[in-house]
Amino acid sequence: MNERLLLVLPHRQMVFTFPKVLRVFFRCDKRLYGEISKLVYRMIQRFYNEAAGKRIQSAAVIAYASAGDFARFNPPLHGIFLEGGFDREGQFVHVPSLDLAKLSHYFRSTMIAFFLKRTLIDERLGRNMLEWRHAEFSVDLSLKIAAASSKAREALSQYIARPRCR
Repeated sequence: MNERLLLVLPHRQMVFTFPKVLRVFFRCDKRLYGEISKLVYRMIQRFYNEAAGKRIQSAAVIAYASAGDFARFNPPLHGIFLEGGFDREGQFVHVPSLDLAKLSHYFRSTMIAFFLKRTLIDERLGRNMLEWRHAEFSVDLSLKIAAASSKAREALSQYIARPRCR
């Protein structure tokens, strides 16, 4: 993945986790991962466009893992995201930071809307989840990879691509 897919530009690992109440749906329907991966990518793309002040095209590799510590079912999405994107002239626009609080809130509301639209949860649960103090939706943006760090890109690529699904 590192040599054939990832560009020699800054990247960031992003991990998106879901509350326990929603995890059962992933166990029953693996297609949800694909749909949610697309939503997550579009969500990050919007944040990058806003941060750049113009429309840019980014890239990402997103994979899911359906096992957590002690083999408890935990379906987070792991992604390697280009840290920015290319404008219409083909220039790379670096977006070194995102507002984590705003992104986390947007992730939660987007995912609740997704599950409501598919009638997998009802309005009452959706409203309650929006009000939860500890929502169990989380976004981790802590791992950044510098453009020159081929070893770090390779290690993250191997971590994300390793089979760990059940």
